[in-house]
Amino acid sequence: MIRNILMDLDETILDFTKCENVAIAETFKKIGIEPTSENVKRYSAINDLHWKRLERKEITRQEVLIGRFNMLFNELGVSYSGEKANEIYKKSLGNQSFFIDGALETVKELCKKYNLYIVSNGTAVVQDSRIEKAKLATYFKKIFISEKLGVNKPDARFFELCFKEMPGIKKEETVIVGDSLTSDMLGGENAGIKNIWYNPKSQKNTLGVSIWREIHSLDEIDGIITE
Repeated sequence: MIRNILMDLDETILDFTKCENVAIAETFKKIGIEPTSENVKRYSAINDLHWKRLERKEITRQEVLIGRFNMLFNELGVSYSGEKANEIYKKSLGNQSFFIDGALETVKELCKKYNLYIVSNGTAVVQDSRIEKAKLATYFKKIFISEKLGVNKPDARFFELCFKEMPGIKKEETVIVGDSLTSDMLGGENAGIKNIWYNPKSQKNTLGVSIWREIHSLDEIDGIITE
């Protein structure tokens, strides 16, 4: 029987794409870059590339936060500090807390039956602010953010640190729900717990990671756990 649900934050509970688009457009305006859809999409692609490299332990968190802007600015021929741009972006992103459709309603229902935990790879100050603005803490037993733990998903050590703060937790009674194959699903596999892939766009499992259950809507979680 499943008693504990670890839930990813971005693109599982909060709509990170929307949050990111608003924040990066605001950042571009402040530093004199036209916030065209092309520029916003290119930043998003570069950002994703950097976070994937962090998951593979190829670069540090600081290199992600600064390097993504330096890479973009080099492409655009813009002379601006990546560090300063990141500070502007960080403040703006911390103010964005748009929900994935149905996510809040699902969380409210799940917390009545299960112990819920947030597990996020985001930057602590940003995630703390967004979680507070979304008023999510009341539904979760604990919130785990990789920057605070000092290790990122999908590393098994991330989950071991989480488990230490969950009294009496049993892995066989625990599942992780998330959208990312590389951090959430692989993380669940590495941690020895069941995983539920939230896959609303019906993407292919190109990573080949073992998936316990796959869903396309968050309101499927309870039913698929209790099958």
